[in-house]
Amino acid sequence: MGRFNLKSPLTTNILILKVGGLWPSGGKYSPKNIYTGYALICFIFIVISHNLSQLVNVYFIYDQLETLTASIVVMLSEVTGMVKFYLFHKNIRVVKDLMTMLEGDLFQPKTTRQRVMLRGSLNTWKKIYVVFSLSAVMTIFLWGLHPLVDGSYKNQELPFLAWYPYCYRASPQYQLTYVYQVVANFFIAITNQNIDAFISALLMYTATQCEMLCDDLANLVGTDRRNFGRCVKHHQEILRFAQSTNQFLSVMTFGQFANSVVAICMTMFQLSVVTPFTPDFYTLVCCQCACFTQVFVYCWFGNEVMIKSSNISFSAYESGFWIDSSIALQKELVFFLMRCCKPIQLRAVNFFGLSLQSFTSILRTSWSYFALLQQMNKK
Repeated sequence: MGRFNLKSPLTTNILILKVGGLWPSGGKYSPKNIYTGYALICFIFIVISHNLSQLVNVYFIYDQLETLTASIVVMLSEVTGMVKFYLFHKNIRVVKDLMTMLEGDLFQPKTTRQRVMLRGSLNTWKKIYVVFSLSAVMTIFLWGLHPLVDGSYKNQELPFLAWYPYCYRASPQYQLTYVYQVVANFFIAITNQNIDAFISALLMYTATQCEMLCDDLANLVGTDRRNFGRCVKHHQEILRFAQSTNQFLSVMTFGQFANSVVAICMTMFQLSVVTPFTPDFYTLVCCQCACFTQVFVYCWFGNEVMIKSSNISFSAYESGFWIDSSIALQKELVFFLMRCCKPIQLRAVNFFGLSLQSFTSILRTSWSYFALLQQMNKK
């Protein structure tokens, strides 16, 4: 049976990260490398400068609730993207080590049935990746076209509220600033979305490896000491992969969850005050879909890791290894079962785990803040 290319679904994802300055060759950024300079230009002149212009603008609109919430929806997502950009740079060696681990023999499917399992998981991730990408692109596209659709471009209004140290309403400053905003927001949104997609892929790989390990354990027989030892090593490698993944995503996930609570709340508030079926309305609907999908992919795949890793002990218990194996092997299996009783759970800075329960908690919290904003707006 030929080797299965586990990294093939990530080709587009890695290409976009590479264009965004987040995927250097090797395992680090070199000060003398041209790509490192390109990454710094992207980070400083696109990500930081655009976020700073929106942050300064908050000072001028802090007493206008509707305008402020509209600005915060965009600004928080982009600030979170900036933090992710930095953390991805910082942990690039860990990322490259994870990619190397995926190429190991223990992670390869051993039967046709396991290949089917793997293809099914990869296809599910691809579909979610496409939906996630479309929601992000449509949001930026609609926001970028907004001044052209509602005619506000005639008053030199920009797609995104921001402050600049020059008069952008004069020509050609207005046109250049308009293009800069669209390009900067598209760059930040796509990079941010592909970081999220990459993290969800790591979670998907962890869950699928747990599922493949369950299949190996369920088909053990009493004299299969060699394969049992291989299963133990496979489980240790999965734990190492999950630990490295958690090291990489922990702070990012915490920031994303905190941002999602505010973004979902603010977007719901904006939807409650805009006229239905207008360009503003459709833009906010796309934005809300992107916010939901962004936090859902973390929670869904994190929940899959927890469920499938909890099945490992059941699969080992249900195997034929108990019946015909020696007392020594049965004792080894008991120790293995005790180790597998605790499911793998990835956590955001040890505050909460990635699970569907966390997703519902985020939605409940967002709804509570939305209700508070509505009361404040009525007063």
